[in-house]
Amino acid sequence: MVQAWYAPHALAQVIGALADPGIPVVTCTVTEKGYCQLPSSTDLDTGNADILHDLAHPDTPRSTLGVLAAGLRRRPAGAPLSIVCCDNMPGNGDTLRKLLAQYAALIDPPLARRVRDEVALPNTMVDRIVPAATPASRQEALERLDLHDEAAIVCEPFTQWVIEDCFAGPRPTWEAGGALLTGDVRPFQAMKLQLLNGTHSAIAYAGQLCGLQTVADAMADPLVGAFATGVMADLQSTVQAPLGYDVGRYSAALLQRFRNTALEHRTAQIATDGTQKVPLRWLPTLRASAGVERPYLERALAAWLHCLRGERSDSGQALAFHDPGAPALAARLRAAAHSDSDAIRAALAHAAVFGSEPWPPPLAGRLARHLAVLRLGGAAALLSF
Repeated sequence: MVQAWYAPHALAQVIGALADPGIPVVTCTVTEKGYCQLPSSTDLDTGNADILHDLAHPDTPRSTLGVLAAGLRRRPAGAPLSIVCCDNMPGNGDTLRKLLAQYAALIDPPLARRVRDEVALPNTMVDRIVPAATPASRQEALERLDLHDEAAIVCEPFTQWVIEDCFAGPRPTWEAGGALLTGDVRPFQAMKLQLLNGTHSAIAYAGQLCGLQTVADAMADPLVGAFATGVMADLQSTVQAPLGYDVGRYSAALLQRFRNTALEHRTAQIATDGTQKVPLRWLPTLRASAGVERPYLERALAAWLHCLRGERSDSGQALAFHDPGAPALAARLRAAAHSDSDAIRAALAHAAVFGSEPWPPPLAGRLARHLAVLRLGGAAALLSF
């Protein structure tokens, strides 16, 4: 680390670095919602407030896409650039190319062609459980380093970084540090996104409803711990593992990683932005199941919708997580509060999250029954198989 700039306070420096032909590689880690995409289609959300601002003021952008595009516009033609997305999206490099090209086409069509034809956007998979910084982690860093770091975090020992080896120019020798360079990241990406992130989301919503504040607390709870194991098995049913990879061993290791009490990974953090995460982590398995019941995963989906409906935990605590994309879906659920079946039908018709393709009526019926169980008996009743 030799320099740090915060774009809202040093936008010219950040754009200047992106435009510098001596910088051949840029990495992005901004969470799923940081790419201003519609969750159901992965198309650019042209109604996003930051995108609307950037379209009107492309030289003083606010969004990730806007900042990248502003740097590219000033970058000399022919200077090789690779943009490496490290976020939890299927085909994250392909998705970023699509979104960046769509944005660029609205402000500078030749720039869109450069994005499509000249910029390398390798797909990646990053696997490490990273809780948010806490007062305790910041204090520990201060004591150890004699430096105050607002981003000081406590991570697990496990790390894995898989990168598609398709760069436009020079790149760091990341493999010397343990990264895996491969021709096809997709199997690694799908496995991690569904098994780790998908199970994490299920733990988060079940944990919130049961008043459990951390993943380790949730895994120690007999009901939630068994539920997490079941959700992972449901998700594993449609995972196409990398050739020669032992998915069962990976799943068992994940469950053990979730039990790490040193992490204090809070369920409220993982539960954040469900409208961006659920379409990526759960819905592909439910779509691919072709009518086969996935009892644990379907209960997880019902638990999430129950949370959005404004319910409290079993002990009466207010649920604590943030999701700017949730109000429209929550409004549908509340408008049909008199009928669990109507609430589920209204939710599944919310194309921004669930897509425009119809969902099987038997699935809707099972979700409605799970929602009724939650409403009448709480999370403990739902999780008691």
